Amino acid sequence: MSDVVVTSVNQASEKRLDVLRDESGKLLLTADQKKAVLERGRILVSASAGSGKTSTMVKRIILMISEGASLKDMLILVYNNAAADELKEKLHQELFRVACASSGEQRERFRREIDDMAFCHICTIHAFCQSLIRENFDKLGLSPTFEVLDESAHAVYMNKALDNVIAKYTADGDETFCKLVDVFSQSRKEDNLKSNIIRLYNLVEIQPDAEDFKKCVAECYDSFENSKFFGILKDYYVKFFTKAKIAFDSARQRLVSTDIASVKYIDSVTNAHTCDAMLKAKDVKGMCAVASVYEKPCAKLNPKASDEERELIGYVKEYYKQFDDTMDELASLYERYDLLKEYHAQNGEFVNKLVEAVFRFSDELARLKWLDNVLSFEDLLHKAMQLLNEDDTLKDAFDAVFVDEYQDVNPTQEAIISKLVKGECFMVGDVKQSIYGFRLADPSIFLSRQKRYAEFGGEDGQNIYFNHNFRSAYGILSFVNGVFDSVMTEENADIDYKADARFEIKDI
Repeated sequence: MSDVVVTSVNQASEKRLDVLRDESGKLLLTADQKKAVLERGRILVSASAGSGKTSTMVKRIILMISEGASLKDMLILVYNNAAADELKEKLHQELFRVACASSGEQRERFRREIDDMAFCHICTIHAFCQSLIRENFDKLGLSPTFEVLDESAHAVYMNKALDNVIAKYTADGDETFCKLVDVFSQSRKEDNLKSNIIRLYNLVEIQPDAEDFKKCVAECYDSFENSKFFGILKDYYVKFFTKAKIAFDSARQRLVSTDIASVKYIDSVTNAHTCDAMLKAKDVKGMCAVASVYEKPCAKLNPKASDEERELIGYVKEYYKQFDDTMDELASLYERYDLLKEYHAQNGEFVNKLVEAVFRFSDELARLKWLDNVLSFEDLLHKAMQLLNEDDTLKDAFDAVFVDEYQDVNPTQEAIISKLVKGECFMVGDVKQSIYGFRLADPSIFLSRQKRYAEFGGEDGQNIYFNHNFRSAYGILSFVNGVFDSVMTEENADIDYKADARFEIKDI
């Protein structure tokens, strides 16, 4: 992406907003909404529920038009057809209103945009890709009369392709594939294997580069000790023992601060040396080795212990149970280490064969669809991506790109959007409202862009937060804040509700 200069909102620049004022001269925008409407460049808006994101997007488009932009040079992507119709209606109403309130060349400008609305690009990303393909079908070797399959029709093609691929493997007598069938099959049926091939195929389909995905999967099984499996385990255990050390040190200080006679109990129960040894281990195998020689504390409580001492030690013992369970897990892992290594190699063989089957299935499915001149929704994305990769002129078709519900894009959609963005880009979404994981939406795309914009201090783009809710009562917002302040943290939800997403309870 090219460098972008993002302007700042100041008193002088607010004069530009006059075109958006209503009949009484009021401008019903919060400070953050004004910022989102006025600033230029790459803007990422994190918009909570009921925060006025659609009306703000419409106002930004109107202001851009008043300053010389045109709808035909904008791409406005929304999540579904209903949202596209709603946005078109709101935009038409606002264009009509400002046209009536304007005069001279400004009025004519708005009137032209109203006339051109039938040709504007306000649609879903699949609809945009379909139009791009129809305009450039010859570059893809497609017939211009291709049809797009709905999900049920596509499922018929998928089942036929699966049957063909499995029959070919069976006829060839592929030994590894036969073992794979035994692993997945239940009651000698192939349904379980088929469902897993389709699940992995769906995951491959949302990747902008399928071969790169295939390579990454293979690399996961190149080395046992350095596998992603152990990388994930180590990250988990490092976090656990770091917290355990802090907890035990704190418990020891609390116990020592009381006038307790059972010093031996304090030493044995709250000793954090094991945590230190765990954190110094180079890898999971090293942690397992420490756990294999770990001895659980067995000190007894002093019969003369005070109620306060009993309460504190009871807390420590409860926490220590979690610690002991984790040490048992690692010790068990150490005992089965060689066997796990053998399983890892076997799993690598099976996974690579499964990936091979998925790619054969993909090729066979593509062949069947090509024979009937049909495409799936994911085909639309990949064909459009192919066009954008091969023809640079197509990437320069729009001066500005708008994306609504950005939290629900997948990697291929993100790759397409990134290729279309030249400089002016306005993305709106809310990770808290990402509910399409079953469709393989990836909210981490939103979060990574948000993090990048924050780290580079606005040089690459700028974050804006809409946290004011216009729909709900004070009591509801207060309750929601109270709950999610505790449960929605960066550690367990990849978002810090207190810092970035908390509802602002105040008047506009």
